[in-house]
This record gives sequence, structure tokens and C-alpha cells, in this order.
Amino acid sequence: MGASITENKVYSMGSQEVTVSDLEEQEKIGSLERVESAHSRVLDDLGRGEGVSFKDLPIIDVKPEDNRRVLRKLDNLLLPLTMIAYTLQYIDRSAMSYAAVFSFRTDLDLVGTQYSWLGSCFFLGYLFFEFPGSYILQRLPLSKIMGTSIVIWGGLLMCLAAPRSFGGAAAIRTLLGCSEALVTPGFVLLISRFYKREEQPLRVGLWYCCNGLGSFIGALVSFGMGHIHVDNVPNWAWIFIFNGGITVIFGTLFLFLCPENPQTCKVLNAHEKRVALERVRTNRSSLGSKIIKWYQVKEALCPWICPQGWSYFFIVMSLSLPNGGIGNFLHLILQSYGYTSFQTILMGLPQAAMQVVFPLSGAIIARKVPNARLYVLMAYMLPSLVGVIIQYKTRNSGALLFGYYILG
Repeated sequence: MGASITENKVYSMGSQEVTVSDLEEQEKIGSLERVESAHSRVLDDLGRGEGVSFKDLPIIDVKPEDNRRVLRKLDNLLLPLTMIAYTLQYIDRSAMSYAAVFSFRTDLDLVGTQYSWLGSCFFLGYLFFEFPGSYILQRLPLSKIMGTSIVIWGGLLMCLAAPRSFGGAAAIRTLLGCSEALVTPGFVLLISRFYKREEQPLRVGLWYCCNGLGSFIGALVSFGMGHIHVDNVPNWAWIFIFNGGITVIFGTLFLFLCPENPQTCKVLNAHEKRVALERVRTNRSSLGSKIIKWYQVKEALCPWICPQGWSYFFIVMSLSLPNGGIGNFLHLILQSYGYTSFQTILMGLPQAAMQVVFPLSGAIIARKVPNARLYVLMAYMLPSLVGVIIQYKTRNSGALLFGYYILG
């Protein structure tokens, strides 16, 4: 009885009497209010486009059911947006290779290496704008820049139906490369704002599966556009017009639907926004920061500090070198096996399936096996290497076709 009286000892506070239990309850309420106030300030800063550090954010307990609900909502919004954008990017980037199996080269009077240079112009623009574009993505609202980029590249693709000379097509292809240079770094930055580090490989793998999906859809669209016959408008021009128009429409929707950060994510309520912030705390990075930290630049550029980063660099570069050259000639290579224009497009569909299966399986392995991303990337280079060797060493039509499929 005495213990009970001690625990509920009565204190006099002015004209009121309160117990120890009352004081403890008020302290809990005050602590909760301080946490909510701190979260509100951080969310307000994010809403104004200001970067925040997680050291300013009190830690909250996230229930498993809250985590699953927030993750599901983010996936339902962000994955369709990023996957559709990646699909359209691949379709638009490879549209010229589909046009080439029709009368594109003859209508533009391309001679010698001019078609090859048209392919290179895209990557020259891409290379030129990669670093300025990454700086812009950090300094300006990410979602708005990405949406604007999508609209611009869709419009440029439509313009590619107009020129009838090498010079005009080269200028448009260069600008197209500049506009598409923002896609991959922009989406990597976007995903890092909403997903935990261990959740990111699978989502990135799903984007790369969309290269195959884009190849599949692009082939079917080109097959259909190739049957359009309108006076003064060649059938290959409709490939650019149709694909570019779809991209412009999607880019406009992207501008309105894509959130900048958890605070501006309309599918989350106030509590879920706090949960979304707490989820990415383990990434150990600030959120929405617009400041370049030079010690991080030094870490990225010094091979003795970040050898893994340089390993990724050389692997991706070795993959991109043949991809840049072969990509624009893939359908011409297939056509050289003796197929007609329409047969060439349809015979490329199995390669599109390969481009879906391999990235998805690689992403799943990288997610399941700790610290295996670099090894998975190296192993998945081997089929493409075998495909190139087959193209070089044999003239058997069946072997050539098999090599063509695994080349992708």
C-alpha cells in the first residue's frame, strides 16, 4: 500500500494537484510533440526544395506494417513512372536502327560512314551533357527537370522525321543525346530519395529490363508504322512521329505525377511521409542536398580510395564501347542474314526477351547475395562476348542468329 502511495505521490502545482503518473504522461506527450515538430520542420524544408541532414531528424520506430505499406505505395507510383520512361528512352534511342531497315538511308542520301556518324552523334551529345546535366539535377527540382527532359527528347524525336540530309539529322541526333543524358543519373538520384540501399538493386534491375521491353514494343510499333503509306511521308518517318508523340504525352504526365521527395509525395499521408524519411536514414546520406562536397568528389576520383567505383567505371565503359557501335547496326546486321525489312524487325524479338531475362535475374542475384554486384556484372558480360566471337568466326546462319540473340 505504501509503495502504491509513493508511486502516485501528489504534488501541488499552483492551484492544481498532479501525481507522478500525470507528470510522466505529460513528459511523454511533450517528447512526442517535440519529435513531431522536428519532423514537420524537416518536411517543410523538403517541401521548399531545401536539403536536410538526418542528424536534424529524431529517430522514430517504424512498424513493419507501416514499412510495407509505404514501400507498396512508393512502388505503385515510382516504378511505373521510371519503367515507362526507361522503355520510351530505349525505343526512342533505337528508332533510327528500325528506320534504317526501310528507306531512311537512301532518302537522306547517306554515303560512306555518314550513317555510322549519325549513331555517334547521339553519344557525343550524351557525353557532352552528362556532367552539366548531373549538376543541373542536383541544383534544380529533380522531378521537374526529368519531366522537361522527357518532353524535349520526345519533341526532338518527332523532328527527326523532317530532315532529308545528313547535317540536319546529325544536329537533331546530337541534341537528342543531350536530352537523354539526364535519364539514368536522374533516376538513380530519385530512387535514392525513397528507397533503402538494399531495395535499390531490384528497382534498378527492373529499369534495365525495360530496355528489352522497349526493344520488343519498338519492333512491333516499327512493324506497324512500316505499313503506313502516305504521299510525301515515307513509312520510316512515322516511326519517329509516333514514338516521339507518345513520349511527349508521357513526359507531360511525369511532370505532374512524379514527387520531388517524401514531402511532395501525394500518395502518402503525414505519418507515412515521416516513415518514408526514416526508411532512408540507413542510406547515410543527406536528402535533397544542393551542395557539392569536394571530399566526396575526391573519394570518387581517387582509385586508391574507391577502387570498386573505378571497377564499375571500366566495366560499364567496356560494355558501352561495343554497344554504341553495334546498337545502331543491330537490325542491319540481322537484315544482312537475308531477311526482308519486316522479317528483320520480327526476328529481333527473341533478343528483346534476352534483354528482359538477363537484367532481371542479375538484379535478383545481386539482391540475394551480399556484395555480389560487381561479380554479377562481370559474369553477365560473358554471353555478349561469346556473341561477338560467333559473329566473327562463323558463317553458319543458325549460329549467327544464336550469336545475335545473346549479343543483346
